[in-house]
Amino acid sequence: MARMNKEEQPLSFCIALCSRQRPQLLRRCLASLDQLVIPEDIAVSVLVVENNETSQYQEILQDFGKVLPLTHVSEPRAGLVYARNKILDTVAKMQVDWMGGVDDDQIIDQQWLVHMVAAIREFPDTKVFVGDWRRQVPKDVPYWYPTLNLPKKLPTGALLREAVSGNTAIDASVFRASGMGLRFDMAYNFLGGEDTDFGVQYLSKGGKIRFVSGARTEEDIHDTRTSLKARLKRVSMSNFILAKVRHHRKSAIFAWGWTLQILYRSMALGVVNLILAGVALPFRERWAMKRYGVALKFYAKIRGIFWYYSGKNPEQYRDIDGN
Repeated sequence: MARMNKEEQPLSFCIALCSRQRPQLLRRCLASLDQLVIPEDIAVSVLVVENNETSQYQEILQDFGKVLPLTHVSEPRAGLVYARNKILDTVAKMQVDWMGGVDDDQIIDQQWLVHMVAAIREFPDTKVFVGDWRRQVPKDVPYWYPTLNLPKKLPTGALLREAVSGNTAIDASVFRASGMGLRFDMAYNFLGGEDTDFGVQYLSKGGKIRFVSGARTEEDIHDTRTSLKARLKRVSMSNFILAKVRHHRKSAIFAWGWTLQILYRSMALGVVNLILAGVALPFRERWAMKRYGVALKFYAKIRGIFWYYSGKNPEQYRDIDGN
């Protein structure tokens, strides 16, 4: 970690992540954290919560413990929510000012902390910041496959309506018992979407979430997520989770209104894109296939909503991607 000279108000910052049986990805993530530029007057530590009954990371953490101020904590109960809440409990006891949240499959840009700290100081009314999370798609994926989340083309300080658990900075008062006391909800343990629900809880208490354009992380999309079937399932899961969160945290009128709006819009735009694809295919094949991919994405959204209302409970994070 390299230091950057500048006199500002001192802050303490714990960068935390959880990991389960993915030693190669963890090693790569920690190597990127070792290259972070640290602003002057920022005290930085790193926390790794290993979500496993027995430790598989001792050698890795011993190696990086020589170059990083590293703490290793175990959470034997399997599941994202158990692991993330262990992070919150541990960081709360550390008495730091801020927690940085990253995922074990991310590579963190060297200037990540510089940009996060600058945003924290520029926007003192905000307790949650989200950075620019970029996903690297393998080159052999067909061009017309539905896109997943694209990088946000927003300026630093732009207000957001949802948060993620990777690439975030969270004021410790958000999860300390003496503050908001927020925790991740066990209903999302293997489902995913616990970060979306956490963000809704925070916003409902009057909090603000702001984007930080320079705080970049990169993630390689794993092979198991690159097929057409896997991509459409991710789109369906995203909308399943949104439906669940809205019914859980919002009024019934709001939740049903959101559902009907998404269903109507997705059905209409799905049909329009299918028609455009069919008409244009003989003349502009590439453009037509992209329209076809967009149509599939809209129908995948509808499927996800029907999954929720039919009582389906897909646990997408019970299996482990990557190594």
